[in-house]
Amino acid sequence: MEFRNLTPFDVLCYSALDVADTEYKVVAMKVGYRLVADGPVGHYRAEVIADEPLPLCVEDTFFGVMNQSSESAESDLAPYKPRCDVILQGQAHAPAGRAVRQLPVRLQLRAADQPRPAPPQPQSFNPLMGLTALQRQQWEAACTWAHSHPIAGPVLLDKTLNVTGPRQFIRRSFIRRSLGMLVRVASLNLIQPNLWKLTAPQRFTTQPLRYEYAYGGQNRIEANDRRAAKRIKAKYRLTPAQRADHPEQEQPPVAHTVCDTNPVGIGFAQAWWLKAKRIKTLPAPQIEHPQHPMSAKLFWRALRGKLKPAQAQALQPQGFGLIGRPWLPRRTLAGTYDQQWLDERHPLLPADFDFGYWNAAPVDQQIAYPPPDAHIEVEHATPEGKLVTRLPGHRAFIITRFLNGVILPLPMRMDTLIIDGDALTLTITWRFHVPASAPIRVLEADFEIDPAAPLIKWQPATAAATQPELG
Repeated sequence: MEFRNLTPFDVLCYSALDVADTEYKVVAMKVGYRLVADGPVGHYRAEVIADEPLPLCVEDTFFGVMNQSSESAESDLAPYKPRCDVILQGQAHAPAGRAVRQLPVRLQLRAADQPRPAPPQPQSFNPLMGLTALQRQQWEAACTWAHSHPIAGPVLLDKTLNVTGPRQFIRRSFIRRSLGMLVRVASLNLIQPNLWKLTAPQRFTTQPLRYEYAYGGQNRIEANDRRAAKRIKAKYRLTPAQRADHPEQEQPPVAHTVCDTNPVGIGFAQAWWLKAKRIKTLPAPQIEHPQHPMSAKLFWRALRGKLKPAQAQALQPQGFGLIGRPWLPRRTLAGTYDQQWLDERHPLLPADFDFGYWNAAPVDQQIAYPPPDAHIEVEHATPEGKLVTRLPGHRAFIITRFLNGVILPLPMRMDTLIIDGDALTLTITWRFHVPASAPIRVLEADFEIDPAAPLIKWQPATAAATQPELG
């Protein structure tokens, strides 16, 4: 099967297998847009970056040390994404550059507005007579209003997170802790006063929207930290087998526990670690869900293993960026790699592999494949305070030339949309797949840039009918 790229963009055709070991040909295309100021403050027009096309990302990249910081980009060479990842990157910006203690950052995506139907022309009581001047004036005014007030398209994604300045959990003073101890003893442990407090956020003008500032982190005691190591009970220590299997073979820690949902964050702590390290202050999360804010009470209950199910949401990492491959819950979608897999399937995919693993956005930012003219609004992630734009209606497609001479255009799917509020860019990855056994002679990647004069007119169900789901 020959492949040709008829576009100015970076496009690659490669092979992939599903869980039934069926081979597919996959085509990925990367298209970038600059956001150019257009009209009122904060409104932008998306223009194709054609002079220097964006390259496909062929490996995961990180903001810092690999696997010790959050992902800045993920490889575009996924075989199939069952949903579209919508990612927001950049920083939270205080309005007008005036420092604040906290502010909401909002990301919204909705389908394009639809024209509002014009009101029908009124009929005169006497069909032989025309409309009066007043009737015509009122009808024309109603038509003008309908034309200028389109029907808002359905919302595809609407997410808001609160971002704060730096803040800390601080262990209360010795006197307060002593009083708390007396209360606990007097109540026969029925009352356990909180030994920690949460400081008010510091003011900020910009704050990175990265998982390093969301709830998460690691608790570890190094082998050379002898004082802390002596204070650890045996049940919290790594066993010799665990130390032998630790990724850091040369100097494995004595004790190590990780927040599996976000190993690079802040605020995660266990009581044994705080006690061994004599921790008195701990950075607190700065990105949180507005309906589930972090508090000293929740931190204290978590330390004692007393969190109620309804309170646990406050200890879930919040963000707009890429979820790491080994993080929970994403890694569970990769399937089971046990002895049975080694004996029966290696190096193929396990039978319980879920292709949702290739979706890297938070679950609430994974949406059905959006229309190519979707409307985008972002609040407090640009210096202007808002970003309003829409996708320009461009469409990527594949011209399939079959062995029998039939030529059939098939649409590609937009499965990755990245909005960068600092760079003022949009990045879209389009994807297409077809069984390698299909009687196709040539695949040609093409791109349509004029929605008013489409090269191809699609039937409504064309995309779904021509690209079967993998797995």
